[in-house]
Amino acid sequence: MEGIQPNVCSLLCWIKNQVDVLLDSVKWDSKGLAVAIAQNVDTGAILMQGFANKEALAKTISTRKATFFSRSRSSLWTKGETSMNFINVHDIFLDCDRDSVSMFCVASKYLHFNFRVY
Repeated sequence: MEGIQPNVCSLLCWIKNQVDVLLDSVKWDSKGLAVAIAQNVDTGAILMQGFANKEALAKTISTRKATFFSRSRSSLWTKGETSMNFINVHDIFLDCDRDSVSMFCVASKYLHFNFRVY
């Protein structure tokens, strides 16, 4: 990281290390996936559920936009990449078993819901 002040370089190295620790602590299934749940940061309402692999979670962390792994297409996709109705991630947590990822988010005001089950 040539040209970057030493304290900034140290901070960037520390952040990368923390991301690596998080990614390595997930219990990925045999296909390298974990359940990923996007929840409203204010209400806890579930916005969507999908799957993430290590690359999708790393992209979510770096962009702060919910990114998932499509099992049918075998590729990454970021919610909102075509509609521009992104799910913006504020915090990421692992469940107690470390096999599910919870992303606390703010959804675009245009994210649609068809019905609620009570």
